[in-house]
Amino acid sequence: MKMKTKTLVIGIAALMMGLASCSNNEELNIPNQDGMIGFNIATNKAITRSPINGATDMQSMGFDVWGYRQNDSHQQVGTDGNPVVATYSGSAWNLATPAYWPADASQNVNFYAIWPTGHYETATSIAAAAQTVKYTRKSTESDVKDLMYAKKITSKTAAASAGSKVMLYFKHALSQVSFKGKTAAPGLEVKVKSLQLCNLANEGTFTFPSSETAASSNHGTWTDPKNPGTDFIPTMSSEVTLSSTTTSEALGAPLLLLPQSFTPWSTTASAKKSIAEADAANESYLKLEVHITQNGEDILGTASVYAETYIPLPKPTTDIEFKSGKKYTYTLKFGGGKKGDGDDQFAPIEFDVDVDPWGDASEENMDL
Repeated sequence: MKMKTKTLVIGIAALMMGLASCSNNEELNIPNQDGMIGFNIATNKAITRSPINGATDMQSMGFDVWGYRQNDSHQQVGTDGNPVVATYSGSAWNLATPAYWPADASQNVNFYAIWPTGHYETATSIAAAAQTVKYTRKSTESDVKDLMYAKKITSKTAAASAGSKVMLYFKHALSQVSFKGKTAAPGLEVKVKSLQLCNLANEGTFTFPSSETAASSNHGTWTDPKNPGTDFIPTMSSEVTLSSTTTSEALGAPLLLLPQSFTPWSTTASAKKSIAEADAANESYLKLEVHITQNGEDILGTASVYAETYIPLPKPTTDIEFKSGKKYTYTLKFGGGKKGDGDDQFAPIEFDVDVDPWGDASEENMDL
């Protein structure tokens, strides 16, 4: 499966600002007043979680930005390690606290930005020497937002002239995981009431890449995953009915997850492992509530009482890892599942797994 991707960039513009009402002495107290740093959007739509589709949607939340001079590590944008919040109003991006280019027009400034503003832990440390972001995923699904970052090394001279843009190329820090379903045989109907992804981490530390972000640049890195026994439930507005062997249906909204390695539930016919044992070992699996019929006859569950079934989570790559900037789509081909003790209920569920670029990551497709 291939996706057409579109890039997102946010421009930092050097804007001319005259202070005609000030005296000469007052003007001397304002550093480089003709080099005030402002913001502007120069973008088309970005591929990210609905309803965030591009610049217009991003304007409702804003982003945080830090800026450090390269020669002496002075914080040019923000103070004491804290960012400046950029918000959109009056048809332009505005800084909560004005910031200016260095007096030396050739001096490079390293800019770091995170969108949306405040969607990370207060322990985040963006300094001249190192930039790390502490992130804990929200427990309420509707509160979870995409997490994007950008880095740019530039100078006022490189910006060319007042009003020209210094481009900040934003990349996805998280992984997107979604589920679809279809049936394995004609006459088979599956009603899915709920789906739960079990035993993954929900907290970690993100480090900015050493080079500035661009379409072909490396992503940042994630370390120190925590709470590996966390469960995630995609939002489903109503039960989903599956009756086709060729057409798949979405099983809830996509999940935005911490990039991480994981271990699938390691139960086999010859070496059964229960769900309780999987939980104790933080092995990952899917838990579903389903009603399955074959030609109108109940196979699993009933119209009034849904049955639980469990499925080991297949590896998306040979590394068994979710990566930044990639979208993973699991298509479940329902023919059965497993009971909580590890026994087959009537036939195993098969998977197709597509791994696609979410933004600008390289593409991989894999069938399992």
